[in-house]
Amino acid sequence: SFHLSAIEFIKKGGAESEDVTLLKSKMEEASENLEFELAARLRDRIRAIEDIMKIYYKAYADLIEKVSFK
Repeated sequence: SFHLSAIEFIKKGGAESEDVTLLKSKMEEASENLEFELAARLRDRIRAIEDIMKIYYKAYADLIEKVSFK
C-alpha cells in the first residue's frame, strides 16, 4: 500500500535514498554535458521529492507521537 511504501522510503533514508542520489548524479552529468534543460528538470524533481519527504517525516513523527502517548 501507499502508506507502507512511504514508511519504507523513510526507513531507507528518504531524500537521501539511492533514487535521489542517482537523480543528483544524472543532474550533474547533464550539467557537465551542457544539457541545462535536463539538469533543471532533474533539479526540480529532486526538490519535489525532498519537499514531499519533509511532509512525510512530519506526518510520520506526528503519528509516532500520537501512538506513543495512547
